[in-house]
Amino acid sequence: MFASDFLDSLILKWWTRFRRRPRNRRFLSNAPAKQLKPFQLNLFQINQTAADSTVPHDPSILGQTGGRAGTKAKWFWIEVAVVFVVLFAFAGQPTPDVNESHYLTKAKSYWNPDWCGNDQFLQSSNAHLVFFFVFGWLTKFVSLSTFAWIGRVISWSLFAIAWCRLSRSTGIRAGLSALSVLFFLLLNERFHMAGEWVVGGFEGKAIAYGFTIFTLDYFLRSEWSKMVLMLGLAAAFHVVVAAWVAIAITIAILFIKITNPRSLAFYLRHLRDPRTLLPILGGIALFAAGALPPILNDSGTTISIKAQAAEILVHQRLSHHQLFGDFSTMFVGRFAILIVLWFVFARLVRFDSRLVRINLFCFGSLIIAFAGLLLSGLSEEAVKLANEQAMIEKPPMVDRAWHWSTKLLTLYWFRLADFAVPMALSLLCMRILSSWLFKSPFRIHRIATIGFGSLVVAAGVLMILGKWQDPRPRADRTALPSYLDDQRTIDTFENWKNVCHWIREQTPADAIFITPDAQQTFKWYAHRGEVVAWKDVPQDSSGVVEWHDRAQKFCLPQRRYQHGLLSYTDDQLLDLAKQYEATYLLVPQIVVDLTMQDSKFPKDDRIEQVYPESPDVKSTYAVFKLNVD
Repeated sequence: MFASDFLDSLILKWWTRFRRRPRNRRFLSNAPAKQLKPFQLNLFQINQTAADSTVPHDPSILGQTGGRAGTKAKWFWIEVAVVFVVLFAFAGQPTPDVNESHYLTKAKSYWNPDWCGNDQFLQSSNAHLVFFFVFGWLTKFVSLSTFAWIGRVISWSLFAIAWCRLSRSTGIRAGLSALSVLFFLLLNERFHMAGEWVVGGFEGKAIAYGFTIFTLDYFLRSEWSKMVLMLGLAAAFHVVVAAWVAIAITIAILFIKITNPRSLAFYLRHLRDPRTLLPILGGIALFAAGALPPILNDSGTTISIKAQAAEILVHQRLSHHQLFGDFSTMFVGRFAILIVLWFVFARLVRFDSRLVRINLFCFGSLIIAFAGLLLSGLSEEAVKLANEQAMIEKPPMVDRAWHWSTKLLTLYWFRLADFAVPMALSLLCMRILSSWLFKSPFRIHRIATIGFGSLVVAAGVLMILGKWQDPRPRADRTALPSYLDDQRTIDTFENWKNVCHWIREQTPADAIFITPDAQQTFKWYAHRGEVVAWKDVPQDSSGVVEWHDRAQKFCLPQRRYQHGLLSYTDDQLLDLAKQYEATYLLVPQIVVDLTMQDSKFPKDDRIEQVYPESPDVKSTYAVFKLNVD
């Protein structure tokens, strides 16, 4: 007996003893092919027949304006607006967001190659070619900040429309979509395992997740041609997200036995209809448009370079996203709790065919994550075995296991589960609450619904308020130094912007800077190229190897030594500057002060301090011109 059945029997015994019997027995069960036994009536079961009547299976109803359909359409768009407000409150902090300083500068460089033309990251290959092509042209007319806000409005609007449609498709009554999206954001923000976010700044992934939710909506409606088209649009903007979605949906379809010979023949006959075939062909073409650029970027790269790049990404730079062994124990534990909760609620709604599809999709994402766990273990054990044997060259079997497992791990196997489990749990909970609130004859259900909704709103408000406590953009909040003294933290941020604005106005447009490791927004504010930035990892193998070589020389000393880059001698600094064509050095003032306590800096006349312009003025950052010619 499942735990939910045992809980149901206890509740039923309590209810029949202290309350009258329910008037509407049809609410208690919706299993058309299964007759429940006495004393096994499920108080948590939802009425599938009632749910079907709330779903607008004809999408055209949203565009009608007359009569009942017009009223439903009006309320739908009002609900979309409310969901958009929730998304804005959640992710509407000042620009740039964490990834906006990375992707949007790349989009600007795609349409204006001369902008920061000597920057190694900006000159690397373009994996998200469709995103840069579709949106990047806006940077020719507006600032990066305005570009980010335009993109945010587009991506949030897409997500809000898709989420409201999906909520209706799962039987959630009008008015609860805003609560369901707030619950989803809460779960995704606080219970993720691998750091995947869905709603945030503007980038290709934000657009892809909007089309992903449209894909799931059409999957629930069995509108396969439109589903493939939406999946292709998602892949065009972020192929990794869409590829895992396609695999999870395929797993779900296999479990509901749509691919048996009779059903397969039925769907193949429908391919003769141009109205069905054309969207499918369009989806396949869009999928190829998103997949070909990253594949072609590495087409001429040697196997050894690919293996070296995979090792850098998986075991060093992005291990917190890709390697299970590097995940925080707390993150794994809380995500396990989320899986248990999802399983319990999935059991409670197991007779609703549409929710079953959502649950099977979620189950498919967990299968993918489990495969990632096995690959992580294989990669870690192969490296451990090679190190224990202390061989210059790894044994052939170990080498092959390490190579393939590490290479495959670069595909973010845990990404989809971080999205699918919170999404499924939020929809399941709101579907049950929707039935309790509008269809249940029990007063306790309505009380429980109001109580749970109040808790979600309270937790969501606290989460949103916490995101707005720090006035700095999230990209600067993540990278710049923070102190116990809030005023010092803000002053450091303001001084960072001031020095970047000075650089933008007072230095040549083609200048190359050696920059602090604790930042990721230099190009965003200063509009100048930099030798290397820890955040800006290229997405082709040769670019990753080159980035790693530069990071070892410029980022690692800043993390390891108190004097940072000034641990190098003046001659070494000048040699590095000449090697990478750097003309300026930007360092924190505290590093200069600490160095001056031990010896004079700079000793070489070719290193000239140009900011602050007066030696008597102290700033958080100092700029030195490197005269290497």
